[in-house]
Amino acid sequence: MPEEQTNPITTEHVANAEHLLGIDFTPEERQQMLANLENRLSNYQAIRNTPLDNSVPMALQFSVAIDDVATADVPRSYPMSAQPPVTRPDNLEDVAFYTVTQLAELVRTRQVTSIELT
Repeated sequence: MPEEQTNPITTEHVANAEHLLGIDFTPEERQQMLANLENRLSNYQAIRNTPLDNSVPMALQFSVAIDDVATADVPRSYPMSAQPPVTRPDNLEDVAFYTVTQLAELVRTRQVTSIELT
């Protein structure tokens, strides 16, 4: 575990950080920041001190679902209404003004590739 910082953050530290970031604060602004910076530092230290076992999976997916809250069944697909036939224009630049459904039809019928649309 990383060692906890015992030296408090000073206005001199803030001034040095300003130089690195290319910003300037007044001495009063630096002084106002100190309590907040110390609080954030202690929060980061608490996170660092939290033991994390190797069995904990990596955070590869973000889910807003709250534990023990039932969620309504959401349809996995949505019906699409039939679209009139779409043909590839002579100048592919013209598809910039096509709707998403028109573009999808061009891709579905293999008149264009997704790479051509990028």
